[in-house]
Amino acid sequence: MEKALKAVGYYRLRGYSFHLYDNAIKQYVSGTKFEDILNLYLFDQQLSALIFAMISRIEVALRVRLVDALLTHGDALILQDSSIFKEKKLYWQNMSAIASEIARSNDVFIKHNFDKHDGEVPVWAVVEVLSFGTLSKIIKNLKTGAGSSYAILAANYQYTSKKGNPVNPSQKMLASWVQGVSVLRNMCAHNSRIYNRTIHTIPEILDADKVTPSPAHNGLYQILLAMKYLRPSNEEWTVFVDALDKLIQKNVGVISLIAMNLPTDWKVHLRV
Repeated sequence: MEKALKAVGYYRLRGYSFHLYDNAIKQYVSGTKFEDILNLYLFDQQLSALIFAMISRIEVALRVRLVDALLTHGDALILQDSSIFKEKKLYWQNMSAIASEIARSNDVFIKHNFDKHDGEVPVWAVVEVLSFGTLSKIIKNLKTGAGSSYAILAANYQYTSKKGNPVNPSQKMLASWVQGVSVLRNMCAHNSRIYNRTIHTIPEILDADKVTPSPAHNGLYQILLAMKYLRPSNEEWTVFVDALDKLIQKNVGVISLIAMNLPTDWKVHLRV
């Protein structure tokens, strides 16, 4: 116990014991073991690492696809062209964030463009240094319509309608997926607790994935679905779901699906 407390800390471990503590009597539920709390923490660490690795693949693919979509205009500096964006005020707000993130970057390729190309940074370099959150804002403000950058990007994330037809996600829907995944990514990156955690950013999920009764709270289930919709490939996603299933099965005596915000048939919804 002492070793764990010194390595992890009481405050962090406390988050994994909320469901075992009776506030009415200010005591832990009878039979609570420190080992149970520690095992929950260790499970959450493995869960976080698994999710973060998958989000990294999603993020890389999204960046590549966004650049390809933007380059349909044939201009390496297209992000400086307000004509491809809907709301001009929002465009300038986003440009402020883009400029700040470029200025903060220490990447060699950004310095190269500063030194060799008079500070003109091409879209493929810009997109590499932007935060996931800024990417979602850019996507949300792109003009839509046939042949637009948005239409080209969205075609990478088609889903099947109830009638069996391929459908491009709406701009609002796609942006909500990116925003939701961005929130979970940051939680993983900062070693925040995922288990038994409400996540207030709610991505739009497809009707086929809505469950009755609804999960006790919004959280991991909804974001995992957003990750599925943004998956870089079916093969990579299948490997992830199999690894997630193995991790859950290995800890079946430690965890609760309800606390993880997962329905009992979660695998049916996450499979592709």
